[in-house]
Amino acid sequence: MVNYDELFIDFNDSVTKTLQDKLSKLTPSDEKDFVSNMDLELEKLNALVSLWEVTPIKFLNGSAPKEYFNNIKDDSEILESFKSFSKNCDIESPNCMIIRMSQSDYIISKLIEYSTSMTNSSDSASQDLGFESIRILGKIKSENCILPFISFMQTLGKPEENILDMTSEALYSIGKVSIEPLLTILETVSDFNICHEYMLRALSKIGSSHKSDRIYKVLKDAFRSLSNKTFAVLLLGDYGDGRAIPALKGYAGKNASTISKELLYEIKYVVGKLGGKFN
Repeated sequence: MVNYDELFIDFNDSVTKTLQDKLSKLTPSDEKDFVSNMDLELEKLNALVSLWEVTPIKFLNGSAPKEYFNNIKDDSEILESFKSFSKNCDIESPNCMIIRMSQSDYIISKLIEYSTSMTNSSDSASQDLGFESIRILGKIKSENCILPFISFMQTLGKPEENILDMTSEALYSIGKVSIEPLLTILETVSDFNICHEYMLRALSKIGSSHKSDRIYKVLKDAFRSLSNKTFAVLLLGDYGDGRAIPALKGYAGKNASTISKELLYEIKYVVGKLGGKFN
């Protein structure tokens, strides 16, 4: 039986060491350049992970991880390896594991369970498992998780904003099929709370490529109702519908004596982004 803790501790140490070495050698003069090229560094990190997937590993009796995980027939063993990975690693799951997990409805159902059973009061192992499960379900665009995620979000509040953030990003990653379930909830809301804000964020980002009158109405109604007007303005900017320009300019005009500089700046920015002019 493979000791997955040993395997993934070694994996995490070997793959991240290169990036850590590079970070430790930074000087103040080149730190800004390094941060601006972080995408390139992530590409290098992904390349290291890809190399690890096809390299024979002593912990796998000389098999390469890609071959090893592809040949595991027992879903329970895959889940045990995933639990070990989430506990011991600081980077995203290797593609060879993700591909194998995506092929099993049972594993996907367990990932949904791990995702929707965690809270901020859960132990760190459960949180690591839950966050990585959410990320994977988004990456593989699992339609099965959409309704459970939306229901789960409605149970969360301000203290769980980190969970709401990642779940919203997963719905965005899944894409167009998330729109109708999100609209089903948001079209009936009169008092928006923080869970609805994260649903709105997912809807505005997905909707930017799949515009409709229903999405625009929800976002416009949210602009009128949300107390966080800066957030509501940015939603309209993300969505990208020029019909919002008169509403934004009208709000700024009506509230000229009380509007904050921050909100005024965001309105000016979004109006310009949508193709309008703001004096």
